[in-house]
Amino acid sequence: AGMEGDTIVLSDIFKFKQEGIKDGKIIGQTEPTGLRPNFAPRLEAAGFKLGAEVFGANVAEMLSSNHERRGRKR
Repeated sequence: AGMEGDTIVLSDIFKFKQEGIKDGKIIGQTEPTGLRPNFAPRLEAAGFKLGAEVFGANVAEMLSSNHERRGRKR
């Protein structure tokens, strides 16, 4: 997520996984994609406690992902 030139790029942090249909209603749940939003530290600074597990990522994956993203920007 971010900017690519003049284009805003968005990434899903949660996706809906449909498990079936019952009585004409869709049954399913939201699942984290493993991406942590860039604004998460600001939410935590404001008192919202959001651990890595909320977004489905473990700390090692997050650090690796952040390192790869920083390398692309340079």
